[in-house]
Amino acid sequence: MGGRGPALRATSRRHAVKPQPSTKRNYSSTNYLILGMLIEKVTGREYEQVVAQRVLKPLHLDETTFPGNDPEIRGPHAHSYGIVNGQPVDTTRWNPSVFWAVGDVITTTRDLDTFYAALLTGKLLKPAQQAELTKTTPVSTDYGLGVFVEKAPCGTTIIGHPGGVPGFSSYAYSTPDLKRRVEISISAGVGTGDPTNAYGKLINEIFC
Repeated sequence: MGGRGPALRATSRRHAVKPQPSTKRNYSSTNYLILGMLIEKVTGREYEQVVAQRVLKPLHLDETTFPGNDPEIRGPHAHSYGIVNGQPVDTTRWNPSVFWAVGDVITTTRDLDTFYAALLTGKLLKPAQQAELTKTTPVSTDYGLGVFVEKAPCGTTIIGHPGGVPGFSSYAYSTPDLKRRVEISISAGVGTGDPTNAYGKLINEIFC
């Protein structure tokens, strides 16, 4: 399984469990590491191969790749910059494999839009699984199985997920009926500013 299992298990066990199960939600990327290992255990195949076969190929997500140890981004792309000793430094090129099932993926806003449209309309899951996707619980009133179910400032329900790695952030949100949706890719680095306020204003403009 790519030799990742022992190292990932060591990472996930390094800290105590917080919070205790069934008490409250605490978002953790470790869950996605465990999910990646579970996929490999059940299928006997590499995580990337399974996702490519079941998601990327059927949806024709041709601009989505798993870079692994490759630090390059192929094709036209934004650059990220960080401030080092008071000077801007290009931080685009680095090895993303450290994130593996958490975020070792390169995509475009077009592919991201295609993916979420398929996910929210039931093209990827069986009906019973689809029903569980956005089902929240008293422990987690805004989180389903991998997606957030939130309210825009005006009260409109939106479904999606933010995510990021050093230098880049992505946001993908949609109304349940898919009539309004947005995918955003942000280039940001250490010391270059927090895009949260601008993102909030944009969400308000689109959904309200």
